[in-house]
Amino acid sequence: MIAALAACHGRPAPPRQRVLERIPADARVVVAADGAVLAAPRMRAVVDVLRPRWPARFGCVIDAALAGDHAALGIGAQGDLVVVIATRAAVTCPALSRLADSVWAATLGAARPAAPGAPSVLDDAAHARARPSLLQAPLAAEVLLPGARVIATAGIDPLEGWLAIDVPEEASALAEQKVRGVVDKLARTNATVALADRIAVSHDGPQVIARLAGPVEVDLASAVRAALAILEAPEDRPRAALVCPVLAPPIVACANGSRLTATSLSAALVPLAAARLTPIVVNERVASLRLEAPVPSLGLRAGDHVLAIDGRHVTSTAQLGELLAGARARAVITLQRDAEAASLEVIEQRF
Repeated sequence: MIAALAACHGRPAPPRQRVLERIPADARVVVAADGAVLAAPRMRAVVDVLRPRWPARFGCVIDAALAGDHAALGIGAQGDLVVVIATRAAVTCPALSRLADSVWAATLGAARPAAPGAPSVLDDAAHARARPSLLQAPLAAEVLLPGARVIATAGIDPLEGWLAIDVPEEASALAEQKVRGVVDKLARTNATVALADRIAVSHDGPQVIARLAGPVEVDLASAVRAALAILEAPEDRPRAALVCPVLAPPIVACANGSRLTATSLSAALVPLAAARLTPIVVNERVASLRLEAPVPSLGLRAGDHVLAIDGRHVTSTAQLGELLAGARARAVITLQRDAEAASLEVIEQRF
């Protein structure tokens, strides 16, 4: 539709639009970039870090993208891949096929570029939120996951960018916790600590945002190499050990300190709803509610932080009480103890 509007006005489509309109609508991962960003020395160094992850025959495709005006990539649900490049440079790469004047494509697997006039990522409603960023940002990416959408943009000179995760509101607190955990890991790694210090994480309804605010001087290639190692490392097991409380009605059973069974869920949760809690503010927002006294019946200690109930981020004692009162048959309390995460599940015994 965007291309049709441009044609109606007698104007050729911009190069970024020309590459994106050839990325199939069913792509689950979409990346778009300006040639100027790809040609920047620090970005070329990042490409060199990523190059070994691509098939060897795609080496000349990468080189053509680095010399081009715009490039876009689409990956389907089965890992099939389409790369489309708008370039005025001479193209000699055998993996690239000419689609139109100055537009070339390479494919991997069963994927094929969208035919002229066929639905593309510029037409499909699933990509509507990411479309402005994909069309305009120097470097933009979108990832569609089951129940979540990730959109990110970046600029190289100066180095800046943001990442937004859209999830159902009931899962947003856990998504924020995950993002903060990654930032914490970056802060503990020499190559990425400068980046981590400039990343601000915020949470607004169903969206979690991590924003890199410069200026920041960093060896970007080394930072990307270290970040990939962190993201690809096996998931750390939570080190916050929960211990079973002394059993007393309504709590009748405990497993590993993290799963309690109660004869009455509402009665089991009353002590937490009535507990003394202090809101902890981070970056001008309530990040957690800190227990000022233990809740022995649930095995909770003074100093534990309550982050969420059933995935809903808690920001006040009133909200905490409402969420606990509304729990039916089961409640999951997301905690932080000694800077480590843990979950306490309380279930109602069924006869």
